Amino acid sequence: MSGHLSIGELERLRADEPADERSNERALDDLRAHMESCATCKGRLNELDQLDAFAEQVRELASPEQPAQDGALQIPGYELSHEIHRGGQGIVFAATQVSTGRQVAVKVLLHGVLASQKQRMRFEREVDYAARINHPNVVAIIDRGTTRDDRGFFVMELIDGPTLDGYLETHRPTLEQRLRLFTEICDGVQAAHQRGVLHRDLKPGNILIDQSGRAKVLDFGLAKDDLADSVTIARTVAGEFMGTLAYASPEQLRANPDAIDSRADVYALGVILYEMVTGVLPHDMTGPIDTVIRRVLEQPPKRPSAIVPKLDPDLDTVILHAIEHDPDRRYRSVDSFRADVLAVLEHRPIMARRSSAAYQLRKFAGRHRVGVLLSSVVMLGLLGTLAGLSVGIVRANAANRIAEQRRLEAETELEKQSMVSTFLNDLLAEVDPGQSGPDMRVTELLDVASEQAGDQFGPYPDLRGAMQLVLGETYTRLGSYAQGEQELLAAIASLEAIEPSPSGSLAMG
Repeated sequence: MSGHLSIGELERLRADEPADERSNERALDDLRAHMESCATCKGRLNELDQLDAFAEQVRELASPEQPAQDGALQIPGYELSHEIHRGGQGIVFAATQVSTGRQVAVKVLLHGVLASQKQRMRFEREVDYAARINHPNVVAIIDRGTTRDDRGFFVMELIDGPTLDGYLETHRPTLEQRLRLFTEICDGVQAAHQRGVLHRDLKPGNILIDQSGRAKVLDFGLAKDDLADSVTIARTVAGEFMGTLAYASPEQLRANPDAIDSRADVYALGVILYEMVTGVLPHDMTGPIDTVIRRVLEQPPKRPSAIVPKLDPDLDTVILHAIEHDPDRRYRSVDSFRADVLAVLEHRPIMARRSSAAYQLRKFAGRHRVGVLLSSVVMLGLLGTLAGLSVGIVRANAANRIAEQRRLEAETELEKQSMVSTFLNDLLAEVDPGQSGPDMRVTELLDVASEQAGDQFGPYPDLRGAMQLVLGETYTRLGSYAQGEQELLAAIASLEAIEPSPSGSLAMG
């Protein structure tokens, strides 16, 4: 590319605006490549940044904000009370809706008639996107319009509560309470995604907690339609980062619009959860912006358990899976991220970890300690029989003695024990000592047992599951890992069918 970039091309770079397919505009990637090697264009871009900063100061001087109560700012149908918050593009007032007496919040475009076209468009976009979403975990938009001095405004529900970080600091909820609160945040963001809206600026300051403890997501000022184009990370003249760089995904930091989708919000939520659990961010965010970006892109974060000892290993895995550098390695949706957080809370297997039989069995045992223990006791004699079978001791009367010794007084237990006895008799009858000889292997007997167990114990899934558990453990001890995994998975399915899944409390130890 020869020559220098035009002012229009520099502005396109700053706004991350793609080329118009109907014109001969150069592609954004070509403009970025030129910027990397052209000191002159870098200097001109810096001058534009300075010009914007100067214009912002002029707007503030030319358009000072008057207190709401002096009557200078009037919004039809609403009585303004006091200022709640002032941001880069808008000011939020507490107000009363005259017709209903309802307490609301009113956000007004900060610079009024002096607002730039870009500021006006962003403000309108925030209203449009937020108005699409109707969900209890998203701040609701009630009304919109223009003030008498031509400022855009919109009205939203008033949340009487702190931001997420303020709530965590003052209320100090338990880890379980934090995780359940996080699932509400996920619900709000997922609702936005279902309406085709990506938030792109998720952070604790954009999440409010109302008086009932419910999370509310707000501030869709940087949101975009999932088919729209990305916006670049803002930079200051001095080269320091501004805004919410700490929660920006690697693909946002690389200014790669084509790579930005719902997984960018998954990443931001992962950073939020990391901070909720550990109290710190995954990366050190101090220093010049280029240094910070390089640190985020090149250095893996610490495992949360390295900061919070005795943290559930599954929670470690879930958080780190959400903040993977590569979007393809993250959760594909906020909903799947939320599902794994719930799985941690309920001691169920998570999707982010390979679902081996041994892992699933450990999680099942964590949820059903009593059930697994009782099943183990019921099958204790059977375990001794199967594990102790070896050359020369395959005799039918051994199974009969074990069955007789384990009979219980209750009729149901008698029937169960009779079924165990019959099963073992049938199992041993399948083996022909004349053909097998004295060197018959235990695995041969296990194979026969595996084929018959499912049908034999149909009315009693507890016995079937216990038998499959014994078979799986015995196969595994003998080195037959594939068969062992198959039996353990079958045992889990059988035991899950009879055991309710209580949501036990989550402990950090």
